[in-house]
Amino acid sequence: MSATSEIIYNLINSFNEIDNNIATLLYAGIATDTNCFYRRVNSNTMKIASELLKYDIDSTNIKILTLTQSKFL
Repeated sequence: MSATSEIIYNLINSFNEIDNNIATLLYAGIATDTNCFYRRVNSNTMKIASELLKYDIDSTNIKILTLTQSKFL
């Protein structure tokens, strides 16, 4: 797994409990852990991210915020 959120995704998805808010948080977690998909990314990471995008999340804003915050760490 590239991100802790991938593990959480698999758990929550097994109960069919993902909604827009959860999808946003999981996507943000993956974006943060992978430095916006630049590090430690594998095919499973991209598959999960693709599934989360189906919930109409604001991925562009998440990426901007992730990149902005990483400059201060």
